[in-house]
Amino acid sequence: NGNLFVDFIILGLVSIAVEFPVLMFYGWAGQQGNRLIARGRFATLVDRLAGGFLIGAGISLAVVRKP
Repeated sequence: NGNLFVDFIILGLVSIAVEFPVLMFYGWAGQQGNRLIARGRFATLVDRLAGGFLIGAGISLAVVRKP
């Protein structure tokens, strides 16, 4: 039976306080990952793995029959 407006403001502030550090970490991790992926040897490995997954997905789509 409290004030709905105050509850809404508190919920918004708590949500911002919790989400901001999480999103900052995601941004930092993405930046570090981008540096790692940009290196030639690791990029080649990622490209080969991604290609293998795509080939596997294509084969599984070709094999699966519709009921």
